[in-house]
Amino acid sequence: MIKLVLSDMDGTFLNNSGDFNRELYKDVKKLMKEKGVVFAPVTGKQCERVEELFGDDANDLWILGDSATRIKHNGEFVYESLMSNKLGLEIIRLLEEISLDHTIIACTRNGAVIKGNISQEEAAIVRCL
Repeated sequence: MIKLVLSDMDGTFLNNSGDFNRELYKDVKKLMKEKGVVFAPVTGKQCERVEELFGDDANDLWILGDSATRIKHNGEFVYESLMSNKLGLEIIRLLEEISLDHTIIACTRNGAVIKGNISQEEAAIVRCL
């Protein structure tokens, strides 16, 4: 008997526009609730971004966000595995030494941060992720 459904977001649950079929989800959600099945999106996105995507439906979800380093349920974090700011800054420094041809996104409890010197186009792409 199925009790839990985990789904990757990008390229699996979400369409090419970064959205999903809300009517179909509403119908499937009703069926899962009747059967006692829990749905949990799993993603590299921040939990807050998943909550934005699902709106009011996010309240019932177990969200495994930030590459499963943070788990949120009913608006509360039930698990967090975060690294120290010192270590994060060292990793960013090392990545920049390797190459400047990539965008570094640093995630904190309060949000995702990108450097201020990237183009607006690149910043818009990062926002869609």
